[in-house]
Amino acid sequence: MADHSENLQGNSALHNFMLYVCMILISIVAVLVLGEIVVRAIAPQSIIPRFVESAPYGIRKVLGNVNAQHITPEYRYTYTSNSMGFRGSSEYSLRADKNVYRIVIQGDSVTLGHGVGDRETYSYFLEEKFSLIGLKVEVLNLGVSGFGTAEEIIQYENVAINYSPDLVILGYFQNDDMNNHVSQLYGLSDGELIRISSSFQPGLYMRDRIYKIPFYSFLSQKSHLFTFIRTQASALIINSLKEQNFSGIERKTNEGATEQASELTSRLLQKYAHTVTSSGSDLIILDITDKNMRTDFPVDVDFGNRVKTIATKPTFSENQNETERLFYEVDAHPTVAGHQLIAQVLYEYILAEAFPDDMGNAESSIFSSADEAPAL
Repeated sequence: MADHSENLQGNSALHNFMLYVCMILISIVAVLVLGEIVVRAIAPQSIIPRFVESAPYGIRKVLGNVNAQHITPEYRYTYTSNSMGFRGSSEYSLRADKNVYRIVIQGDSVTLGHGVGDRETYSYFLEEKFSLIGLKVEVLNLGVSGFGTAEEIIQYENVAINYSPDLVILGYFQNDDMNNHVSQLYGLSDGELIRISSSFQPGLYMRDRIYKIPFYSFLSQKSHLFTFIRTQASALIINSLKEQNFSGIERKTNEGATEQASELTSRLLQKYAHTVTSSGSDLIILDITDKNMRTDFPVDVDFGNRVKTIATKPTFSENQNETERLFYEVDAHPTVAGHQLIAQVLYEYILAEAFPDDMGNAESSIFSSADEAPAL
């Protein structure tokens, strides 16, 4: 009888424990559901999952094979990446097919196409324009949100160069200056550019692991509460990095985007230009203006004769109107119309510089003419 009584007591204790656990789980779920309802009602979030992971060469890269929705009050579109993390679903061999002229574009979220669909980025529009006149051109979009020039150098050395581009286009945006300082990948010592850190992967140690958690991807694309928590955590990390890495560096203010970029960014752009042209590719550095028609692209910097610079500010200023916005109001990235304008600027410029007859031959330079680049 004693054994029977002990068994009953044991079963009762187990039952109570399981009931207690269930009550805790139900309470947690109830709190999360209530939190989701409150955030959606009071502070609805823009659903813009950051599909990035750590790359083996020390910086970030876009996750491969993504197919997701980005949703904000200003836009809704489908975002995809190929197996290498390039924007869009097209796959590319390391070498282009015969008689195909290959262009690789690097840049940050503006180049990646934050705010527009796969077929609405300036890289896609540029390829389409050449196709319409019968030229076989491939345009690979290697943009990564948050990139600066320092990361683009490393990405070129480890990824872009492997695709043997005939032409490289670097999309420069004015927050690249800040990103270069924050990353601390390069610095200046006695006037010389030096590599001072082997990696910059903010927050990715944790992110690489939580991507493997079941339902993480679903929550990142559907939950406003989850997005709110993730956004706050990311902001804390970035602000902490800014505080650490801007010590001793004059901060840029929102109102005071200077016309002359910092010495570090100027030197990084020179290194990037030397790296690209030394590999046999021509280079266009595209200075992309912001929604307030501001730019801090460095002036009077010698990039070499295989490098041309294009300023988008004059064209954007001429095409501003009230009926078709070129930039989103809140998000501040270019709209579809803005991307079309950037593509048009590039397209006209490349054609004007005598597109090579022997396409696909990297020895042929599109800059064989004596014409100078438009003034910045």
